[in-house]
Amino acid sequence: MGQTRKYHWTGEDAKSAEDRALDTFAELMMERIKAIDKDWQKPWIEKGSFVMPRNLSGRPYNGINTFLLLLYSAKRKFDMPVFVTHNQIAYDLNNKSKLKDDKTEKPAVDLQPTEGENPGFVHILKGEKAFPVFLSIPMIKEKDTNKPVTLSEYNSMTKEEQERCYVRSYTHVYNVYNLQQTNLKEARPELYAKIEAKFKELDKSGIVPMEEGQMFKFDPLDKMVAENKWICPVRFEENQGAYYSPSKNEIVFPPKKNFIDGESFYGNLLHEMTHSTGSKELFGRLDNKTGDKKFDYAREELVAEMSAAVVAHQYGFDKHIKDDSAAYLKSWLGSLKEDPSFLKTTLDDVKKAANFIGHRIEDMRLDVREIQTITVDANEDGIPDMAISDALADKKQGENEREAVEEVAAKNPAVHRGR
Repeated sequence: MGQTRKYHWTGEDAKSAEDRALDTFAELMMERIKAIDKDWQKPWIEKGSFVMPRNLSGRPYNGINTFLLLLYSAKRKFDMPVFVTHNQIAYDLNNKSKLKDDKTEKPAVDLQPTEGENPGFVHILKGEKAFPVFLSIPMIKEKDTNKPVTLSEYNSMTKEEQERCYVRSYTHVYNVYNLQQTNLKEARPELYAKIEAKFKELDKSGIVPMEEGQMFKFDPLDKMVAENKWICPVRFEENQGAYYSPSKNEIVFPPKKNFIDGESFYGNLLHEMTHSTGSKELFGRLDNKTGDKKFDYAREELVAEMSAAVVAHQYGFDKHIKDDSAAYLKSWLGSLKEDPSFLKTTLDDVKKAANFIGHRIEDMRLDVREIQTITVDANEDGIPDMAISDALADKKQGENEREAVEEVAAKNPAVHRGR
């Protein structure tokens, strides 16, 4: 029977881990879209007691995993931002770690029992289920010799040497649990308190907007636009709507005073900046068409909305859905119901755009804080190799950040409330 089942799978068993993960993601996305459709005051990502979901080392997830873990955390009302694998629960949190490799990421806090502590056995709570996250593991080889190249070797190469290699990524699905899905708080209250304090400290280290009258003021984006350091010009026009023009490769945007608050201004700006990453010079989404203009446009709107939401949340402000994107809510729901794999390429594009924008903001943040010029793009060609490094570093925790290309963008009508 076992052999027959192996070769003749049916139903859920016939689906790969990736397909099952996509089903989970699609269900979560549909719940969120329906909630937004009912209440226009809801942002894409609800603010909670934490900013970014992180692994046990304290490093935040990025790209698509960030967005999905934030949605899942909001749904489950988790107060802790920490996600761990089954093995980390079984071994690390029970002081039985088998991980001796010096290259393994170290936990953000010392997991050893404190003096006088009598730790109980840490386990997953009854009925709790893991949440899937994606990890892309790169395979790098020299084009001429087909010789394998390690990631550290690749990262130490010059740009010319890297161009003589090809990089392919393989998708893996890992399952993680939030710490609140375990009995850690009861079994090891001292450790739980220590982790909670450490991760609140890590969240506070992030940059947040400042108040400027009744408006938020976000210096990195302001500086980026003012000094023309984005990938295309941003031209402010009093009587124009907010849109990205592919033909001119420029963003046209109303001045900040035209928006009801700073969050709407920056959220909509991030939306249009995401559209601009779809140019053929960068990720090529605008040239990757299906032939269905309505579908292509609706999908590009979803990429822009989700990317802007991820970046906005990372830096401490809300991103509400744009009024002119709201028309596509039913279209997004329909696509998710018909084919959850629709979400995969969409999330791949969200990962690329959000990571790219985030890297540029971090460059500007350093520039703002240190009052000096920082090299914006170490490799002068975007973030592909950076994305590979980020993804591989998450292997123990379990992540998937894969790169893809696709989409179409066009002008958006002038509605500046951002809701």
